[in-house]
Amino acid sequence: MDGFANFGRICKNVVGLQNNFRCYLKEQGLTDTDCLVWFKRNGQHVISNNEHIHVTVPAGHLGLVAELHLGVVLSKDTSEITRAQAKDHIGGYVVAVNLRTRDEPFVKIPNKVWAESHEFHGDVAIGSFLANIEHPHTLTIWSAVNGKEVQRGLLADTIRSIPDVVERASEIATLHKETLSCVESRWSAHT
Repeated sequence: MDGFANFGRICKNVVGLQNNFRCYLKEQGLTDTDCLVWFKRNGQHVISNNEHIHVTVPAGHLGLVAELHLGVVLSKDTSEITRAQAKDHIGGYVVAVNLRTRDEPFVKIPNKVWAESHEFHGDVAIGSFLANIEHPHTLTIWSAVNGKEVQRGLLADTIRSIPDVVERASEIATLHKETLSCVESRWSAHT
């Protein structure tokens, strides 16, 4: 999997699931099926941890929403696979922060399962590539802004597991090698 060391530069697509944590839905008074949103973003906007990560909010916007994810890097083209086959299609993992403007929510596209979002440079920041995590569902991921923790999520608390997310995303569309599939944590708004 050495070819994935520069994943931030070769990523083709970012797909994922928003609102996948029970604790967030409980806080919002929602159920598991109320607001699962599948999203798709352009891979050209991924920036890696060794690049300067500074996001300028486009003029006229209210600020950013930051969504922390465990990113699953696919190692081969993936279409209509089963949950049991998902592990064979995973090349590794990254921690990803998906950024979008606060006044531009994901927009459902008519006659499509995917929702899309306004794209601007530097909107998906990723950490170092991890080739193998034996039990990723046991991880806790978190993020901090200016030294203050703003998000924390235990992956065991997800509604859809990593294999479930990869399986369902592959049913919706063919996922190509070097796609980043995101299992979402809680979001927080930043200005």
